[in-house]
Amino acid sequence: MNLFLGFLAHGRRLWQLVTALVTCAVVAAISSPALAADPIELGAVLSATGAAAFLGGPEKATLEMLVEDTNKAGGIRGAQVQLVVYDDGSEVSKAVLAARRLMEQDGVTAIFGPSTSNNALAVLSFAERAKVPLLAIAVHKEISTPVKP
Repeated sequence: MNLFLGFLAHGRRLWQLVTALVTCAVVAAISSPALAADPIELGAVLSATGAAAFLGGPEKATLEMLVEDTNKAGGIRGAQVQLVVYDDGSEVSKAVLAARRLMEQDGVTAIFGPSTSNNALAVLSFAERAKVPLLAIAVHKEISTPVKP
């Protein structure tokens, strides 16, 4: 029963984070009206394989479903949303490499994930330096306290 309640809480948290990231994407689109027709590229670093695959698999499916639904509804201010997902294999070093690739090579507007606290804590400083919003799916007080605008 505790595992089920934990999964439900995780699902609610994921939904809240998805809503927040979509809001960030809308703000980014509004801030750049000349680029509004260009696709909005979002990234995700998830544990689709490895020890935390039970988290990353559903997270990936949820994000893909939400992007598909958003695009079917006309996108965000007419711009289609593109999602770039990298699997960190539940490993910290792979999470950092994937996040850096999303920021430096793919040029994403924001990043979902990582799936686990250790991976999210490792990626957080890179995202802060690059000024790329990181909506960590993992839950840990050092990720969200203090809240960073």
